[in-house]
This record gives sequence, structure tokens and C-alpha cells, in this order.
Amino acid sequence: MNILLFSRYFHISFAGHTIEEIRLRALDNIISKYDLGFVCDCDAVKREIIQKLFNWFSFETAPQAEKVLNLLLWLLKVFKLSC
Repeated sequence: MNILLFSRYFHISFAGHTIEEIRLRALDNIISKYDLGFVCDCDAVKREIIQKLFNWFSFETAPQAEKVLNLLLWLLKVFKLSC
């Protein structure tokens, strides 16, 4: 596994963390990676990001909901996931 893919997976896994501050930092890291053009073409990674973002709202608190929803909307528009 290359370093970039590991780094991307690392932040994705923390997007589902139970501690709110860790989730927020992971969200900011994921957004910055997309802003800088570090996009993975792997459908599995795309699906996991989208799943973690939907799960964001299953926690007791869902901070920065608008930022999460905007990222979700952008991801769903941009990615054409194959079944």
C-alpha cells in the first residue's frame, strides 16, 4: 500500500471516530485532499468516504453538518460509481 493511499484511508477511518474533534479534523483533512487534487479513482474508497459521511449524522452530535452535506453533494455529483 503506498503512502498516499494509506494516508487517505487513515483519514477516512477517523471520519467515523466516536470523538467529535477527531471526526472534525478528519473531515477537514479529507476536504483539503480533494481541494489539492489528491483524488483516488478506486470505487471502494469513494464508497467508504460517502458511507462515513452519511454515518456522520448517526452520532449524538453532528457538527458542521452543512460542510458534510456540501461534500456529500459534491462527491455524489462528481463520482460515477460503478456497481
